[in-house]
Amino acid sequence: MQSASSRIGSYLGHDVCCVGVDRVAGLQDLFMEQSLVLFHSGNVELAKKKQVELVDQLVRGRPLGVFFTGADAEVLFDRLLQALDRLDDPIPLMTNFSNSGLHDVVGEFLSSTWPAEECLSYWQAYLLIGFRNTLCQLKKVARDFVEES
Repeated sequence: MQSASSRIGSYLGHDVCCVGVDRVAGLQDLFMEQSLVLFHSGNVELAKKKQVELVDQLVRGRPLGVFFTGADAEVLFDRLLQALDRLDDPIPLMTNFSNSGLHDVVGEFLSSTWPAEECLSYWQAYLLIGFRNTLCQLKKVARDFVEES
């Protein structure tokens, strides 16, 4: 679970946390194992090396699901599928991407993203991750959907 300061509320009984990272390497510090992850890159188009690093960090974090949005959403989704295909020990990871507006994407992520059935009992949170320059916008949109507590 992320720090209490990253929690903005709950949705259907699961914590909703928003976290900003300064760079791709910052993903390694996040606990993703019991979370569905939305990664919002905003308008940032990452170099191929950074795309690969980002996907590797996500796979190592072992989230229950990954949903990409932003400038590189489709490319990151494809890279994630390639990375998962190369794993010796496959992990049950739900995947998706969208190029829709952020409000629509966050609503879709919260309302229709679920972990694989065998992982439902481990699921604790929705984790929305963005680069720091997108964090305020991501939090503002997410608050439209969550129950504050």
